[in-house]
Amino acid sequence: MNLLRKFLMSSIIIFGVSACGGGLSTKAVPEIAMDISLFTVILYGMETPYDVETIAILDRADDSFQIIPDGSKHNYRIHADLEAEKALAKVQEFFQRSVILSRIEKREISGPEGQILGYEIRPLFMPSQVGSDRLHTSYYLKEDNIVRSYVTWMEFQKPFEGNGSDETTVDH
Repeated sequence: MNLLRKFLMSSIIIFGVSACGGGLSTKAVPEIAMDISLFTVILYGMETPYDVETIAILDRADDSFQIIPDGSKHNYRIHADLEAEKALAKVQEFFQRSVILSRIEKREISGPEGQILGYEIRPLFMPSQVGSDRLHTSYYLKEDNIVRSYVTWMEFQKPFEGNGSDETTVDH
């Protein structure tokens, strides 16, 4: 069972960091379209300056779709109806708290007919601090144009090494 779990988790990482259902997709973009008048900003995570399960989502406030984060309400904050510049300033302020952030990546979230539903702004961390990028986001279209967003940090167990005891040995 453990081997199957590792295989499935590896497949998720190999075949894509973002997953979408119901005709939704994401793709990296160099910039965010500033012609969108209002955004709802969803700030997920950043409970500490070392929090890796952190992401910002800009949901267009002028369309018929609504992005709703999944998870405990203490894990995210929502700021509704911010102008584009104010929304980006809120996101920049949010990510400035991280001490392990290397840079950010902007991803467009597209709807079933290719329309822009919003943007995902995801942190890329210093590999020396957290290893490779294992942040996984998913967006699923539900009834009434509700888009559910899911954010997870993929943890992998190291292959078994050692003498069979529960003790950890560190080589210096």
